[in-house]
Amino acid sequence: MCNDRVDEVITSFQPKTIPKYTLESLLPEIEAAFSAETVEEVIDRLSTSESDFARKQLAVISKMVFT
Repeated sequence: MCNDRVDEVITSFQPKTIPKYTLESLLPEIEAAFSAETVEEVIDRLSTSESDFARKQLAVISKMVFT
């Protein structure tokens, strides 16, 4: 009986719908770029892409990579 009440309370706080993964539509592009074996390959793959995602990731990586 007590467990039923606990379950009821917990359930009341759960979201009614779970939002989709926000990067789901980008997964093929993410896998294509970041499945490379080296950082240089990742950078090359991002550089050849014309997508906003690739440009943004390349900008972030460029700030982190030491030359």
